[in-house]
Amino acid sequence: MKKLYLIVLILSFIPFCAKGQCECVCEKITITDTKIVREGEEVVVTLRAQAQQGAIKGNASYAFSPVITNGEHRVSLPAVIIREKHTERIQKRNKKLSGQSPEFPDFRTARPDEPVVYSASVPFQQWMEGSTIIAESRSWGCSASQVYPDQLLAEGILPPAAPLTVAAVVSAPKFRTVGDSLSSVLSFVFPESQWKQGEPIYHEDREKALIIYYPECERNIQLDFENNTIILNNLLEVINALLAAPDNEITRISIAGFSSPEGSFAYNDRLAWERAVSVKEYIVKNTKIKGTLISLYNGSEDWQGLRAMVAASDIYDKKDILRIIDTVPVFSADGRRKERIRQLKNLNGGISYRYMFEQFFPLLRNSAFIKVYYSNK
Repeated sequence: MKKLYLIVLILSFIPFCAKGQCECVCEKITITDTKIVREGEEVVVTLRAQAQQGAIKGNASYAFSPVITNGEHRVSLPAVIIREKHTERIQKRNKKLSGQSPEFPDFRTARPDEPVVYSASVPFQQWMEGSTIIAESRSWGCSASQVYPDQLLAEGILPPAAPLTVAAVVSAPKFRTVGDSLSSVLSFVFPESQWKQGEPIYHEDREKALIIYYPECERNIQLDFENNTIILNNLLEVINALLAAPDNEITRISIAGFSSPEGSFAYNDRLAWERAVSVKEYIVKNTKIKGTLISLYNGSEDWQGLRAMVAASDIYDKKDILRIIDTVPVFSADGRRKERIRQLKNLNGGISYRYMFEQFFPLLRNSAFIKVYYSNK
């Protein structure tokens, strides 16, 4: 992660003007020409600032700092302190004598009559898309200090990039075949050489697969649930593009169905299988692919997925939960009860199980994972 930096030269960059730019009069300064751009993994903010005539007098100092925020998250950029030169010497001396550290370790000091051309950068974070940028400011000196209201500089900054479509990838191939082009940008498209005989979709592979979501106890695809319509449309576009391509062919489509562990095993096992079947039926109905090219895997109760969620969490009794999942059989020796679930329910008076039931199990009810394989002709 790059260190924050502050310079007074205007950078050369592709200009982007945020929506809702405004001139900000922050009590004692005027801020104009606010611009925000993304350069790789950095967000660069530039602006101009000028202290109002006679606004900062005597031994007073004034500081302002741009802040990017979306209401939930915020990140402050380096501050600028405006004060007279003799005030700077006095305040530094007082800080040294008192043993206190100076305010604003990352800042530039400017004089009241000096225009400030400001530029600073922070690492880009996804939440910054569509957020706002404000100015925080305060003054101190002469035995008094004051914090001023936040001032809006720009809103609707850093609009998200336009989504990459299948048509765009196919129409401008950088690789030998359509399949190679799609595989380079879509995580769920693979060359046939990456197929493993009898391969289920293990937890570590799931980020590479398309996921269809289901409401609790539902076995049929619900187009209006979560992002299913978008996901399925994307899948159909990919399948149709590969079917139409003269330079490759689909060798197989792998679909794995899962269910959450609570409830009857027989019911969960059937539910997981029927979820995979419903995806296959949808694909066959809406494309010209042969059903024989679609292979199904019944993941049944998704203990693998639950274990991964527990391991990545800070849940109480984590070690005991993982021990039970790893060492206790799903069924008792006589096969009459679900022993693993029983022990999880009894652990810590059921507190940990109730937490998993509320936080983890809903995420395990989503489960139909899809991968598409192709070969070049």
